[in-house]
Amino acid sequence: MKPRPLPRLPDYHAQASPEVSAELTPPRTIHCVKCVSSIRGPFRLIRRPASALCAAFILALSLVDIGRCVSPEKEPSPSPLVRYALPPDVTQKPYVFAGETIPLQRSDVRYRIAAQINFLLLDARSIFIEWLMQHESRGWLLKQLLEKEGAPGEFALFPYVLPGMAKGNQKASYSGIWFLEKPCQKDEGVEMEDDAWHDDRMDIQLATRCFASRIKSLRSQVKGQSWLMAAAAYVGGAAAIKEAQIKWDSTSFWDIPLPLATEQLVARWIALAIINAHRQFYDINIPPQAPLVFEQLVGIKLTRDVSIGQIAQFLGLPAREVLALNPKIKANNPIFPAKVAGRVVTHTIQTPKGKGSLLMEKLRHAGCLVENQGGK
Repeated sequence: MKPRPLPRLPDYHAQASPEVSAELTPPRTIHCVKCVSSIRGPFRLIRRPASALCAAFILALSLVDIGRCVSPEKEPSPSPLVRYALPPDVTQKPYVFAGETIPLQRSDVRYRIAAQINFLLLDARSIFIEWLMQHESRGWLLKQLLEKEGAPGEFALFPYVLPGMAKGNQKASYSGIWFLEKPCQKDEGVEMEDDAWHDDRMDIQLATRCFASRIKSLRSQVKGQSWLMAAAAYVGGAAAIKEAQIKWDSTSFWDIPLPLATEQLVARWIALAIINAHRQFYDINIPPQAPLVFEQLVGIKLTRDVSIGQIAQFLGLPAREVLALNPKIKANNPIFPAKVAGRVVTHTIQTPKGKGSLLMEKLRHAGCLVENQGGK
């Protein structure tokens, strides 16, 4: 019996649509002698109709070999990645951030910032949207406090990248939105405490003043008086940044190789600012957020300890809401003590807007207030 003729292989180039063919195949068919011979060889062994199933199996394996055959005339096609670019108005004119012109004419600088934009919009989108919502609520207050203390308003977005700093240093005991390791002392311009009943690092106003004092100090320590280098020193340590500046004989953040986490967090801070300022370009829609506003009762002295729960009852609010307005009070000991170690404590109590006078009246009626004080 004569062997059956070799079945004709389908012409995949002819069957593909013009669009698919242009994208997935080279401009002309490249024949590989090795692959063709590997197909013809096994078929010479097929003598009977019963072997048709085997033929199909061998054909499939042979086609796999064809796929492995790389023609020297075919260039690899680029991966179809979805990426977000920098907005045109950022790249087409000088972009100034924290008082410094970012050298976006350099491709490496554009890449570092664009990489963080894509990280935020793709890999960290859910938490990134939450950051923007928080910024909508309290950003105005942070910016106002920072500028009053002599630091750039761009730092109002800096707290959102700081969790990356804490992740890289598990041993440190950070607290508050600025991830302060220790409270500021009197010689730093703001006196703070951390004791059994409160942690001033959790107070948004005291902590922001403390951060402003420290970032200004770091700026004065690094060469070049750069806010970006000060931010890098805040994340990676002043000693490491000063050593790198000497080693590389440069003061530019973009020229000195720094630890990867430090480079990424500072670039992420800039990327966050760019996205926030170009929400329409990146198709970001944030639901309206109520601004963080509250009243402060300053200089309050108490005759006895007053708990967060009591204040909540006086104001007719949930205790959690009162604690959220006074985050420096520790949840495991939620009180405003009258005295600590025999010393009378002077308090600042925060209430929802329009509730300050009501709380003062309730405290006075309950006999909790030391006489001859009015509060503000």
